[in-house]
Amino acid sequence: MNLPYNVKYTSRKTICIRVKFNGSIEVRAPIGTPASRIDKFYKEKENWIIETQTKQKKNFQEIGKLYKTNNIFEYGSKITLLGKEFPIIGTSHNSDDYGYDGTKFYMPENLTTDKIKFIIFDIYKNIAIKYINKRVNYIKSLMNLEPTAVKINDAKTRWGSCSRKKVVNFSWLLIIAEDEVVDYVIVHELSHFFEMNHSDRFWNIVGQVIPNYKEYRKKLLNLQTKLTLEGWYDL
Repeated sequence: MNLPYNVKYTSRKTICIRVKFNGSIEVRAPIGTPASRIDKFYKEKENWIIETQTKQKKNFQEIGKLYKTNNIFEYGSKITLLGKEFPIIGTSHNSDDYGYDGTKFYMPENLTTDKIKFIIFDIYKNIAIKYINKRVNYIKSLMNLEPTAVKINDAKTRWGSCSRKKVVNFSWLLIIAEDEVVDYVIVHELSHFFEMNHSDRFWNIVGQVIPNYKEYRKKLLNLQTKLTLEGWYDL
């Protein structure tokens, strides 16, 4: 069987394969790596890839039973912020008046579903910028590290990333996760300052700050399924 895959060339030193939660396959390889070498490496890992895809599909189906698949972007529905649910409430306020007040997401009445969705996304992004930067400032002091820059982006296939120039990026969707899970992702990316890989040494560094990080990795996988079923990746 010859499964399709995408190749991403980076400054890393070795080839690695990533099976994303949606089943797509990405091969990351050092810049200049011959296609023949990548293909050979891929074929050697093909059985593992198939097994991983099967597990993820099963996990997706099982977790999907826990969540509603109907539209959540409507008045009266509850959406998640930092692991807790809050209702979407229509008000009689000015058409430009919307936000989150700590107990609810509020916005003008009689908006279409798509408009509600765009407003919710905007609120989330604004909250994410403030909250994630605040947590990075705390955790970088804890780990005695200093990022070159901290950026909040629209990434949908990864929660965070770290470059060799010590620039860390985080998806605004991370604001939906529990606060402990947000901290884990931040620690994960900052730990790449020491190891630009996922070796045992890397996970030991993560474990020194977040001993139960495996629990949070599982929660992130579950959250990806929830967001997919609820339509968060459809924008």
